[in-house]
Amino acid sequence: MQSRTILKLAAALSAVTMLLTGCSSDTAATPAAEPSALMSEAVAAQGAGDAATAKAKLELLVANADVVKDQTLVVTAYFNLGVLAQAANESDKAIENYKRALVIDPTYSPALFNIAVASAAINPTAAMTYYGIILSMNPKDANSLYNLGLLKWNNDEKGTAKKLLKAAIAESPALEQQLPADIKLD
Repeated sequence: MQSRTILKLAAALSAVTMLLTGCSSDTAATPAAEPSALMSEAVAAQGAGDAATAKAKLELLVANADVVKDQTLVVTAYFNLGVLAQAANESDKAIENYKRALVIDPTYSPALFNIAVASAAINPTAAMTYYGIILSMNPKDANSLYNLGLLKWNNDEKGTAKKLLKAAIAESPALEQQLPADIKLD
């Protein structure tokens, strides 16, 4: 119920913002504010727990992506829209936004990681693939090693899982405290 209310508020706020700034929902519209200002406002709203305002600012930024010179802002905007969707338990929307970020920057690790996390419960094979991509870029990423290890364990690939989990703990010893009780690394 709360996530539906947030979505309705975000849509209404986005429409009001567009009306007040003279922008239409047309992707060719020019934002009233500089993209970096929109991003700053969105991040501030997100940090203050105002998901509706954050979403509206981010949607305005990505709606005008074709005129944004600094595409890292667009990547970050899609990523943050994914985070907001994931927080609202909208995994499909979250994954869609993370993938949009990756179209612009295929090496953006935070989007790869969050796709893996969002996919783990609904498509563990896809999640394992995304963790593998991250590890091909950064073989010592402790969180990816750990999460991939857990997925492999649950997929009855115990030997591989143990190697991954040991490697994760070697990189970040605190992860050992998070191991489920049924996993024994010997």
